Amino acid sequence: MIVVYKTEQEVKSFDQNWLSDASDDFIDSWLGFLEFTKSIIDQKKFRDYDSFGEELKLMRNHVTMTEKRKDIENIERVVNRARMFKDLVLRASKKLPETLTEQLGKYCLSFAYEGADQNLDCVIEYENNINNWTVQVRDDLEKLKMFVADLQEQEGTSIETYIRNYGKVIHYMALILELIPLICNCFKNWVMADEAYPRKLQDEMNRYQKSKNEIMKKMHKREEQKRDSKLQIQRAGYDVKRVQDHIQWTLSERRQCRKKELSVQDNIDVLEEEIREKEAEYLRLSHEYSRQKMSSSREMSVNIAKLESLSHDIVEMKNSAKRQKSKLNKMKIDRFDVQRDLYETKGVFEKNVRKAKRIKIRAKSEEREAGQLLEEVKILTGKINALSRIRKIKTDPMTVKRIFYEGYLPRRTVDLSDHLSEALRLTAAGVGKDWGGLYQHLPFDPPRDKSTRKHDIQVLDIGIKHQDRKSRNVALKGLEKWRRLSNNASTNALVRTLRSIEKQSVADTLERQVIAN
Repeated sequence: MIVVYKTEQEVKSFDQNWLSDASDDFIDSWLGFLEFTKSIIDQKKFRDYDSFGEELKLMRNHVTMTEKRKDIENIERVVNRARMFKDLVLRASKKLPETLTEQLGKYCLSFAYEGADQNLDCVIEYENNINNWTVQVRDDLEKLKMFVADLQEQEGTSIETYIRNYGKVIHYMALILELIPLICNCFKNWVMADEAYPRKLQDEMNRYQKSKNEIMKKMHKREEQKRDSKLQIQRAGYDVKRVQDHIQWTLSERRQCRKKELSVQDNIDVLEEEIREKEAEYLRLSHEYSRQKMSSSREMSVNIAKLESLSHDIVEMKNSAKRQKSKLNKMKIDRFDVQRDLYETKGVFEKNVRKAKRIKIRAKSEEREAGQLLEEVKILTGKINALSRIRKIKTDPMTVKRIFYEGYLPRRTVDLSDHLSEALRLTAAGVGKDWGGLYQHLPFDPPRDKSTRKHDIQVLDIGIKHQDRKSRNVALKGLEKWRRLSNNASTNALVRTLRSIEKQSVADTLERQVIAN
């Protein structure tokens, strides 16, 4: 969260101190200043804004720059604004993905797979939120990369290009400054949800426990069983299946009718199109004949024959279209009959379904026994155990340590058995008063020098001198302190250290009773 809040403050500070007064109203004046500067230092082209800013510092006290103080200040602010924004974007582009992958995405987990067989509302809600936040942040990070790339494209390779495109540069700066807080908001929502997650787990456990207690009371009161209604259920199911089959047949008939209608309609459309073409041809030939464009009687005879043929074809095609339309109307009537039958059958089907549902409800109420209630209790018990396990994993301080060294695979169940505590107990009993020598050789991460370890031993001796003089308990306190202070504390590391100080029998005991199991 420190990274998130720091990034938000940097964005807010840049917006207030640098972007709020940014403007592209003086581009022409700035470009004129650049040309003026070129003439002074005899340079054809400047490099990027960063290099030009360094050169501008050297030219600031030049005699010819006295009247250009305002332009110098404006250009310097443009350069400094670009530098500040570049640093801001570089930090955000590095820290925000790291926050997603190395912090929140790695440690702020729902551990949903620990209760994958259970329908746990708060777990599913948190897991879905994590997925949504992850997708949103990744999308926003991709947008951030795209905006930065677009901004770099506008910057170009010289200060002149940068100034010419300054309006677009300001636009992309504003887009990036709007995008970064959206990513930070996702992170903050994620952290707050993770902090509230154990409480939500406990609340859901309490609800399930309350439901379980109520069902247990009903189980004690339930004494009689109701008669079986299987025959009625079977009969209702048969009726529903029979009507359902009829509905499928009717739907098939309706589809066939519709296909036939479409086929006939296509034929009618084709005929009507051909009629229009024939009529157009007929009109054209009639027009030519009426104007007597033919040069001979033979051509006029041919034209008359064509007109008669076209007239005959048009009449035939219209009669055919009329027959097709009549056929289409009959098909529509048949389809409407099928449709009416379908609606009636659906009504019967819905009636049978409602009847079957009533019978099943009645049968369930009659057949409900203590065994069914017991099954509900088992389900609730499974949910309660899953929630308890997830909450224990979430609140166990060793979980972070395990994830740091081993990572967390969603489909691998977390082992909550504390083998190291058993190993420490057996070691304390085995080494007794020699625990100080063992403590001096144990591996510490972060490292702990010999003088500091010696001080630890003295503090433990003084602290429990008047409370418990048994060497076993003193040794156990020292080993537990090693566990707290070292990130590498493990049973295997303990065994290796015991062998290095010639405590072979204790090491063998750990391997036999702890590691082997």
